[in-house]
Amino acid sequence: MALYLAILAAILHAAIGALQKGKHDPWLSRGAIDICYGVMAAPIAFFIVPWPSAEMWPILIMALLIHSVYKLLQGWTYSRGAYTVV
Repeated sequence: MALYLAILAAILHAAIGALQKGKHDPWLSRGAIDICYGVMAAPIAFFIVPWPSAEMWPILIMALLIHSVYKLLQGWTYSRGAYTVV
């Protein structure tokens, strides 16, 4: 099962990269992808998963910052370089 999940994650990651580097603006594509992620995750985050404890907030904020920097750098590379290079 872990192998199938790892393969699925690799395929989905490549598909998201291809969508972002496609013929449209990479910043708009990344924004559309992130909005769709948010819409899909919001019901689960708000109604199923319990609210995080106070000790978890610094970790969650740091994860949000790291992930935001990653997405900005990824968008920058897709706007500057060829998809096969990125």
